[in-house]
Amino acid sequence: MRITGWLSLALSLLGLAVLAACNSVPANLPAASGVLQSAAQAMGSVSSTAFSLQLSGDLSSQFVSTVSGSISADGQADGSVTIGGQAYPFRLIAGTFYLQNPNSSWVTSPPPFDPTQLLDPTNGLASLLTGATGAKTVNQVGVGGETADEITARVPTALINQLTNLADGQSSLAATLWIGATDYRLLQFQVTFRGPNAQGDTVAKATLKDFNVPLHVVAPKT
Repeated sequence: MRITGWLSLALSLLGLAVLAACNSVPANLPAASGVLQSAAQAMGSVSSTAFSLQLSGDLSSQFVSTVSGSISADGQADGSVTIGGQAYPFRLIAGTFYLQNPNSSWVTSPPPFDPTQLLDPTNGLASLLTGATGAKTVNQVGVGGETADEITARVPTALINQLTNLADGQSSLAATLWIGATDYRLLQFQVTFRGPNAQGDTVAKATLKDFNVPLHVVAPKT
């Protein structure tokens, strides 16, 4: 009986050790303030990136559910936007927005939104990082094959307001930011917000990759 008891205890302790190892957070995580400062500088100098943005949760007040493509700081974009479950290719060149209809023809219109503003060094993603408050580094994980510092924070609403309308009373938004541990580029972010007249929260999650790859968008025939 005594041997059985010791064996049971040993197995229990082993199980706890394995569980702790599986849920462990790396020691000596970098301070969030320093990571965010370096990330703001890094993102302020990015000239182009590929991105994917997806909205989930309460979409009752959202016109768009997903956007993906490539953007450049000089105002070019080439990608696809999902509206009402239908994907529409789009291009943006010098302030002119081109959208491909289901019949494959292209039409022009004022941009419903400008994804290239994400790369604006003053009002884009860099401002999201410099304006973050209550930031804390909570983990270090892999994102797109890179090691990233995972940071939770409250972020200002200005950038999200460029992409969608927000319900009143939101002065800051809960966010999680994943920042490359080597080059300090923002690899992924998630922001939770409430849309106008929505009953629940909407979650916007975006990934960024292929930084500073030259982008040359050609205007389609309309």
